[in-house]
Amino acid sequence: MTGTKTTSLFCALALLAQPAFAQSAPEISGQVDIGARYFFDDGLYSGQSTSGAYGFVGFSLEGGFGLGNGEVAFALSGLAEDTNGRSYANIGRLYYREVFDGWDALAGINTENWGVAESRSLLNVMNPRDNSDPIAGSGLLGTPMVNVNVYTDYGTFSVYALTGFVEPNYGGMESRFRSPIIPDYDNPIFEEGDKRHLDYALRYSHSFSLGQGALDVSASYFSGTDRNAVCSATGTGASSCYDAVVTALGAPPGAPAAGASADEFWAWMAANATDALVSGASATPVPGLRALYQKIDQVGLSAVYTHEDLQLRLEAINRQVSGGDYFAAIVGGDYTWNNIAGGPGSLSVAVEYLYDDRSSAQGIPIFEDDVFLGLQYRFNNRLDSTINLSMFHDLSSSAKLYRLGVSSRITDRLGVELNASSVETDGWNDPLAFIGKDDFFELKLSTYF
Repeated sequence: MTGTKTTSLFCALALLAQPAFAQSAPEISGQVDIGARYFFDDGLYSGQSTSGAYGFVGFSLEGGFGLGNGEVAFALSGLAEDTNGRSYANIGRLYYREVFDGWDALAGINTENWGVAESRSLLNVMNPRDNSDPIAGSGLLGTPMVNVNVYTDYGTFSVYALTGFVEPNYGGMESRFRSPIIPDYDNPIFEEGDKRHLDYALRYSHSFSLGQGALDVSASYFSGTDRNAVCSATGTGASSCYDAVVTALGAPPGAPAAGASADEFWAWMAANATDALVSGASATPVPGLRALYQKIDQVGLSAVYTHEDLQLRLEAINRQVSGGDYFAAIVGGDYTWNNIAGGPGSLSVAVEYLYDDRSSAQGIPIFEDDVFLGLQYRFNNRLDSTINLSMFHDLSSSAKLYRLGVSSRITDRLGVELNASSVETDGWNDPLAFIGKDDFFELKLSTYF
C-alpha cells in the first residue's frame, strides 16, 4: 500500500475510534480475507511475476453511528499483495449525513454507484477505480464530495460538488492486468492545470409505473476532471499509448502512423506482432510518456424496466473531451427462473450488448463491439451458495473472456470463494491479447464479524 493511502486509512480509523463524538454505539461489521491466486503462465511483460501461487490478505470494515441530528457512515477496505501489484487501501465512505424535510445533505468521502448494467458500468464517472485488478472486478474508490438530494413527487434531484481528487490505483510494472507500455502515473499531467479545482455533477432519477411493470430512469451530467487517465507524449495532448510511443520513438517499419484507426492498428498487430516483440517493447523506456487526466463533460442516461422475473436495462453516455466526443452504450437484460427442478434454487440469465465508438486518440476500448452472457445460479440455502459464470465475446475478433465465481458460507462466520479467469484469442488481434498470459485460479477464505 502506498504511504499516503495507508496514512489516510489510519487517520480514518483513529477518527472512528473516538467515542466522545458519538451519540449512539457504533454498529460495525466486516470481514478478513486470506487467499492465494495461481497464475498458469509466466508474465509476458517486464517486471511481471512467473507462474505459481501468490498469497494475499484483505479486509473490509463498515458501519456507522448517530451524531447530533444526523449520522456518520464509514466503509474501509484494503488488500496486501505486492508481487502482482494488487495492493491498495480505500476509504469508500467516511461522511456525515443529515435528513431534513424533503431533502438530505452529505459531506465527506463517498462512493456513488450509478451503474445498472450487469457486465460493466459507463455511468460511474465521479469515483476513481482500483485498476490494478480490472478483470476480477475492479471496485470504486471513495472521493471527497458534498451531496444534496431533494425528493419530490416528480423525482429526486441531486447535486454533487467534488471537493478533492483521488487518483486511481494502477498498480505498477508488476501488475498482471496491464498493457505492455504504461505511462508515468507518478507524474501525471492535468488538462486543467492541476487537481485543485471543483468538479460537479447533476442527477435526476424517478420511478414510474409502466403497464404491468415499473420503469426506473435517471439522467446525469458531470463536468470536471476524468477519474481515469489516458496516455500522453509530453506536450502532444491526449492519445492512445500506441500514438504516444510513435510520437516519442517513431513507428516500427510498416506499422501504422500515429492517429491510425483502431482497425488499422489491430490489423497490423495480427499480421506482425509476436510475444517476443511485445515483451521486448514492454522493457523499452519511452521518454516523456505520462498519464493525462482530461477535462470532460459527460451526459448519461440509464433505464431499467422490471416486470415480474424479467428486467431490461440501458446505460448510455455521450462524453465531450478536447479532442472531440464519443458515444457508448450497454443494452440488454436478464430473466430469472425460480424453483428450478422443484427445488428452492433460481437461475438468472443475462445478455447485454456493449458499444463504444471512441477514436484511438482516447485510448483503444476493450469492449467496443461485444456481447456479454452471464449465468447465475443461487441455491437459496442458509449458506447463501452461488455460482456465477460469464463470458465477453468480441464480435469483431472472436476474442473471449471467461470468468467464474463460486461462493458459499461454511458457517455463519466463515465463507469460501473460488474465482477464475481465462482469455481466448486468435493471436494479437484484440485488446484482450494483452492479458492472454494472465489466466488465473483463486481460492479465498473469509471470516465475518
